[in-house]
Amino acid sequence: MRHVWTDEHEKYIRNNIKGKTKKEMTEMFNKEFGTDVTTDKMKGFCSRKRIRSGVDCKFKKGVPSWNKGKSFPSRGRSAETQFKKGQKPDNTFPLGTIKTTTDGYKFIKIKKRGSKKRMLETIHTLFMGTKARTCAQRILFNTFESKQVRL
Repeated sequence: MRHVWTDEHEKYIRNNIKGKTKKEMTEMFNKEFGTDVTTDKMKGFCSRKRIRSGVDCKFKKGVPSWNKGKSFPSRGRSAETQFKKGQKPDNTFPLGTIKTTTDGYKFIKIKKRGSKKRMLETIHTLFMGTKARTCAQRILFNTFESKQVRL
């Protein structure tokens, strides 16, 4: 229901709002005037009239959040489909695996973790010595040399 705001209402709010939240102010206002103004109506009125309470509802620096350290329970069937500790995705492949792209480039897996760009290296750049710097790459080079891998 529509509420008609009077000058008396505005004056009461301006005099009593300091240090109170909109919810507290709404309860006080309804008791004082016997109305049924909602918190949203009070917020709208205070916003239109630029009435500020001085209450800062932002998070303060250094104050921990209310849910810090709490674990959130899984809902529905999501617990069944989550990775368990030590479980690897089905599409992982071991170090030294050679993959051929649709363009014909051959890539070799040189690292276990990281982005695709850092995990995979083209064989021709790896074997030509431009990027064969780390021990792991040299070891891979020696193993492929002994297996006579064709480029």
